[in-house]
Amino acid sequence: MALAARPGPAAELITLADAARLAGVHPNTVRAWASKGQLAAVRETGRREMRVRRGDLERLLQQRETRMPTSRRRRGAATTLRLVEPTGTDALRRLASELSGSESLQPVFEEVLENSQRLFHADRAGLWLWHPTREHPLELVARRAFPDDIAQRVMNATGDSNLAGFEALRRKKVLVFRDAADSHITEDMREAYARNGIASLCFVPAIFRGAPLALLVLYHSSPYDWSAEEQALARSFGDTIATAIGNARLMASVEDLAARLRAIQDLSARLSGIQDVRGIGETIVSEARALIAYDTVRVYRVDHETGWCEPIAFQGVFMGRPDPEPELLRVRIGEGLTGWVAEHGEPLLLGDAHTDQRSLIVGETSGPESMLVVPMTYEGKVRGIVVASRLGPERFGPDDETTLSIFAGTAAQALVNAERL
Repeated sequence: MALAARPGPAAELITLADAARLAGVHPNTVRAWASKGQLAAVRETGRREMRVRRGDLERLLQQRETRMPTSRRRRGAATTLRLVEPTGTDALRRLASELSGSESLQPVFEEVLENSQRLFHADRAGLWLWHPTREHPLELVARRAFPDDIAQRVMNATGDSNLAGFEALRRKKVLVFRDAADSHITEDMREAYARNGIASLCFVPAIFRGAPLALLVLYHSSPYDWSAEEQALARSFGDTIATAIGNARLMASVEDLAARLRAIQDLSARLSGIQDVRGIGETIVSEARALIAYDTVRVYRVDHETGWCEPIAFQGVFMGRPDPEPELLRVRIGEGLTGWVAEHGEPLLLGDAHTDQRSLIVGETSGPESMLVVPMTYEGKVRGIVVASRLGPERFGPDDETTLSIFAGTAAQALVNAERL
């Protein structure tokens, strides 16, 4: 039986990113060569990403070198490819350009680890997102050979932990331990590092507009010097990471808001065809999850003549019951958070409703509860209230308030039309 010949290096298929690194150009440049027909690109079966042959790339670069004027041609330039190692400012500029094109976070995370290992020759790396309001604030989102036992320790740590990574985030400063047996490291972590063959450590916080967003952890299996220049580069690398994450989150927020606006249009169209008040409340409750995430949501009609906020729809569990009596939910105008919004016509976005002095606590509390209370206002008068709650602190954001406020304005008109009918 004849064996197929193994393709030589020139026939090797490489990704556009690899081609860009080999040629010392941006990936968009390679993509432009392919789109103009200057460089043949192929798609392997089962793969979505385009690839090019190393030999084709070598020929293209040789042709471009030949066409280049003698005055601009590099003396003694080789016609074969060599890997262009990113260093210093050039590396950061290239990294920032690559990350700026990412519209979702996971590609950003993977690109960060790939570049960090290449820049700092790290044997192991992990990237953690920082969530300051959570009990366990560090979330592992990407890793390269990162030890499982160390990852679990960090994920179980609380915000007041004395782990070195937390210290780097609190001080907003790169922390380097050239020796993993340093006495400033807790004894249990020194043992974990020794067990996993880790000799030196570096913790790089990603700071965006003065607030930490993420933590990059780099491990070396042998002692690493970490010169002053490399530490400065790591600080700049952290700033680049923070900017990339901030931009990706902004893009995600814009896309999410656009989806919410489309959902609002659909709900508004449905509400316009409902002619009874209770039906409007039930529609708001049943479809609200397309707009925001919540544990409970309730809708009130504000009756200014009687002075009460009357519940017309509810979803969730209140005092252990999925179908509480209306008397349990009814609120007098001016009392509690719902009554305050009915009286003042202003929305409330609370990270923990239990600590607000206007709040009326009913039944037992099981910890912090976030609350979003939005008025349904028509012609300057509050006609109804939408109240959403989630267990835990700071679970709603400004986008949630904006979304629900836009929808509440449309719902208020539908509520008035139903009352008139």
